[in-house]
Amino acid sequence: TFVSVVFISIDIGLLVGFALSVSSIFFRALKPYMCLMGNVPNSDVYLDITRYEGLIELRGIKIVHYSGGLHFASRAIFKSNICQFLNINITEETKRRKAPDYVEADDAIKYLILDFTALSYIDPSAISTFKTFIRDLEVIDVQTLLAGCSPLVFEKMKKCNFIGGEENYVRTYPTIHDAVHYAQKQLRLRAGVAQTIQEVRL
Repeated sequence: TFVSVVFISIDIGLLVGFALSVSSIFFRALKPYMCLMGNVPNSDVYLDITRYEGLIELRGIKIVHYSGGLHFASRAIFKSNICQFLNINITEETKRRKAPDYVEADDAIKYLILDFTALSYIDPSAISTFKTFIRDLEVIDVQTLLAGCSPLVFEKMKKCNFIGGEENYVRTYPTIHDAVHYAQKQLRLRAGVAQTIQEVRL
């Protein structure tokens, strides 16, 4: 910008500065901040596991924080990063589960909790992609829970029939801890049912 102003003109310099600013915003939007979160022991606080030590990752649960807008330009990165955090390839995992000798790992992830407290905006195209993605996760027995949606985001999702409609895609909770409490309760119930079935077989 400075060089443009000095060697060309002020108008051109301002135009170059504006273009660079818009480009910077666009590229930052393409790569939103996402991280795995862990629990501070004996508390309801959850923090970025790459920034803080001593955090606990909960068995059977992955908590992912998302910061930024979720729209047509960032939806693919969102899906890709989630799969990396879960350490899965949905297509391959679906095929693997159909095999007659398939045995599920003891530490398999059953619940994905998305912390949307810093989700500033979501557009209809991203919601459409999100719907399909959630159904794909359900096929491999991973349930999705949302936490901390702002009123603006919540109403947008509701308007697009993502939540609150006849086909409710996800459960929503005011905080991460509320979502964790629900997930852990369901995991305990599943474990109890599995143990009962095993005892009956014996």
